[in-house]
Amino acid sequence: MGAPAATDKAGIRAWARERLATIAQQALAAIGQCVSQRLLALPVVRQATVLAAYAAMADEIPIEEVIEDKLRQGGKVVMPRYDAAARCYRMVAIANPEKDLARGHYGIREPRPELPPEDPADLRGMATVWLVPGLAFDPQGHRLGRGAGYYDRLLAGVAGPRIGVAQDWQILPAVPAEPHDAILTMVVSEHRLFEPPQVPRAPQPRKENPCPNSSHSPPSSPA
Repeated sequence: MGAPAATDKAGIRAWARERLATIAQQALAAIGQCVSQRLLALPVVRQATVLAAYAAMADEIPIEEVIEDKLRQGGKVVMPRYDAAARCYRMVAIANPEKDLARGHYGIREPRPELPPEDPADLRGMATVWLVPGLAFDPQGHRLGRGAGYYDRLLAGVAGPRIGVAQDWQILPAVPAEPHDAILTMVVSEHRLFEPPQVPRAPQPRKENPCPNSSHSPPSSPA
């Protein structure tokens, strides 16, 4: 079955989830290794001072190889942790994925509660490269997430590179997008790479991250 119409967010999400459910973990691991190698070959990733990464859900592309390489090279890696009290995600620096990550919100691995969060303002500059998962992408840099808007809020005001991490089939000719949605600067899959032209846009109302701009106290443990 082909992808639904480009304007049908719910249909695309259902189609992508159904297809993801048919992919074996072994196959997804192989895809993750291929995509990770392509990411590591990108100068923008190799030269990043800070890597904003993610811990993959069961149906997302694993990027542990990229995370471990950045840490091995002495770079900084930050990953999302859910703040149950504020109902938002904060980015938290880790030094050792084996020791610093634990199961949290949605069963996803995330930084342990005792690790201090980063100030979002410190991650909005060009020195931070973001690796962003999703259900569907297009060559114009649009991304369709799972519907909660967490990444749209995390990426609000971010000027640094924003790279969508995809399987080949997740890159569609077009996906629906709102004016306030963050646009990716690159989309990378097993065999494809798109660098959308960055067209200046008039300021738009955007989904702000409800987390305070700076906080150095650990958030509540995820529910």
